[in-house]
Amino acid sequence: MSRFGELLRFYRDGCADQEFNKRRLSQARLGELLGRHLGLTSGYTAAAVSDWERGKSKINADDRLMLVNLIKVLREGGGLRTVMEANTLLLAGNYRPLDDDELRLVFPEGPASSADQPPPPSSGGEWRLMVMFLGELVFRPADKLRQLMSGATGEPPPQWPRLFLHVLGWPFRRWSSEQALVAVIWIATWLLAWGTTFPLLDWPFANLEMACVSALLYAGGALIVPLLVGGLRRTGPEGFWQRQKLVAGWRARRLEYSRR
Repeated sequence: MSRFGELLRFYRDGCADQEFNKRRLSQARLGELLGRHLGLTSGYTAAAVSDWERGKSKINADDRLMLVNLIKVLREGGGLRTVMEANTLLLAGNYRPLDDDELRLVFPEGPASSADQPPPPSSGGEWRLMVMFLGELVFRPADKLRQLMSGATGEPPPQWPRLFLHVLGWPFRRWSSEQALVAVIWIATWLLAWGTTFPLLDWPFANLEMACVSALLYAGGALIVPLLVGGLRRTGPEGFWQRQKLVAGWRARRLEYSRR
């Protein structure tokens, strides 16, 4: 879900449908009212509004009339109340804020500050937004799992090994082989740092031989671990190395090594 979609859903949930006993404004009713404001014969479907809220589709930045009327519908429903909230929604979608003409269209009686506004239709707006975010974290993976289970129904049994592998590979489904290799090397580097550092902390040593082995391990780790960290670091995106014009040179790697 995009930031624009999160805010759109939040403001829609705070709207009251004036034509239907002031119940919560649904996605279908938002699409219908938006089409009515735009003078369309048929409004937008609930699926279209759902795609906006989930970030699956985006309103064209050039379609200002649609964006302005969307804000107008949200304001008339009471979910969006101030110019700051309207501009926050627009900026979240990388749209420009309302200009003077658009402000007069959305706020014909004149804009008011958030301090002059009554409380939202239901109290605890911040808590509702937090609950919405938590719901996305819980229910979106559950929806994905249901899709996998429904897709596996037509496959020959047993189905559980395929579902298990799907769930097991879920966090890494977007990883390339190069990213996986880098992750393995990072883990190995961390284990090497742990293995060469911790024996030196095991005071007092049982004998002189153990003390010498721990010191040698620490000395070897102090030479090898910074070398690995310096080699794994990506200097290209960092502004410091770009200003020094060393982002791709061996000197950048050497300096990274010396910093460790």
